[in-house]
Amino acid sequence: MNNTVKLVEEFFQKSLSLDDFWDADALTWVDWREYDEDIIDYVNEKIGSLISVSHHDNGKDYGDDIIISYKGRSFMIPYGDVMDRDTTIIYVNELIKPDFEIRLFIENLGSDTLGFVILDRASWERFEKEYNADVSRYFMPINKKSRIFELSLREVEEYLKLSKDNPDTPSNIILEIMDLNIEKDKVWEQRQNGEIDLKSYVSKKKELEEQINVIVEKYGIR
Repeated sequence: MNNTVKLVEEFFQKSLSLDDFWDADALTWVDWREYDEDIIDYVNEKIGSLISVSHHDNGKDYGDDIIISYKGRSFMIPYGDVMDRDTTIIYVNELIKPDFEIRLFIENLGSDTLGFVILDRASWERFEKEYNADVSRYFMPINKKSRIFELSLREVEEYLKLSKDNPDTPSNIILEIMDLNIEKDKVWEQRQNGEIDLKSYVSKKKELEEQINVIVEKYGIR
């Protein structure tokens, strides 16, 4: 972990180039076809094997469900009809908070293999204070709404634009605004396609805009 922190800070300080950072040990690479338990192993390698794994026979076609445990917390990863990498990464990240955090390396979005950086939360918080614009530019936070391997170009462009226009805003707030804006667009599309009635559209649009306005006013987002 200490070496990963060192490499990330060198990257922010420009003493480690982007090309060299790609080849450094700071990044954890995950292929979209990866076995889900292998992803947990990769995270464990970074945080000191603190996550334990057990299984639950659910009778589903994809096999046993995965139960992950960390420091007295334990839950089953909530897959749908199939296991998928996004769900695994999202819920492993949720489990290890507030001690650690997984962030997505933005530079190779759209690839079948994506890079992630796993750091202790204290280091992420320090980097946010000292190098906030670069943190937002290169490393996207992950939350329960995140789309990782299925992240669209529109979502990437929205995130990068907000980050560029608001260099002093924490990246988790940028992500929250992005999610709300995209959700508002989806509600409009549902209305256009006749999937929801006018009353439901107006109500949902108002609710989303109120949430956006609270964040905009609090953080002065442009």
